[in-house]
Amino acid sequence: MRTIRPSQLNQSFQPQSNAWQKLFKEFCVYIRSQNYASSHGESYITYALEFVLYAERNSRRSIGSVDGETLNKYMEYLESRPNQRSGALLSVGTIATHRACVGMLFDYAYTSGMIAYTVPFPKLIRPERSIRTILSIEEIRSLFAVCRDPRDTAILSLAYGCGLRRNEMRHLDTGDVQTHNRILYVREGKGRKYRSIPLSNAVISNLKHYERNYRPRLLQSRMDAVAEPAYLLNAQGYRLAGNHIYETITELAQHTGSPEIIEKNVTPHLLRHSIATHLIERGAPMTWVQAFLGHANPDSTHIYTKTRKYQPHLLA
Repeated sequence: MRTIRPSQLNQSFQPQSNAWQKLFKEFCVYIRSQNYASSHGESYITYALEFVLYAERNSRRSIGSVDGETLNKYMEYLESRPNQRSGALLSVGTIATHRACVGMLFDYAYTSGMIAYTVPFPKLIRPERSIRTILSIEEIRSLFAVCRDPRDTAILSLAYGCGLRRNEMRHLDTGDVQTHNRILYVREGKGRKYRSIPLSNAVISNLKHYERNYRPRLLQSRMDAVAEPAYLLNAQGYRLAGNHIYETITELAQHTGSPEIIEKNVTPHLLRHSIATHLIERGAPMTWVQAFLGHANPDSTHIYTKTRKYQPHLLA
């Protein structure tokens, strides 16, 4: 059987049968109406199309003719298909996303009345997650100690003290950071989810110093400075790019001169992992940490309990 590669899934590769064409066209409209991040939605469509083409090549002329054996063989196909970019086999996570997209296709067909029932899916066996690397409290303090200016300190406070993702920091506006109310609002979270984050005394102090003593200086070169809503600014007084935020954190790790810190490849996401683990070690409820991080799935938060044993003194 010919291997279907993601890079080949373009307009020239479309379903041939009328039944598949109708289903896939409607499914595309449905996915694009669900307010997914654009890249995610298009990936779901691509993965669903790969399954449709596979089914057609195996003489399944409609979704109603797909049985459990077809799904089992499709999973075997995914497990043996190489990644187009790296040449390595697909990761378990990628295969799980493929499987979920096929499930979405079946669910849509069922709710639309195209099929009377859905077919049971084969179980996906996930390997045990490896323990995540994190920074210790002392290593976090070392990062703060080498900050070059109040903006560096603010970025660290947002990444570690608030557990923000890089893109969440980039999209922060001045109205989102309310130090007087001890709260920060994330309006552009992953999956376009909204959440609020309580601010600690240390974070409030660092952010106020940036707001009062450094951000106004960054605005001085702009004629329309008053109208700039972005919270984190570059040297020209405009919204700080995500790459700049990333580079700031990696550079601070280098400036510590600590081989242990440098070896851990410090990124905004590593700081996010670190605060999550430190909160759980201190005894924060799992549901609270889940809300703090903006995790939709509790399993995403549960992995932090495997990093270390409970050590309540770490954040004292």
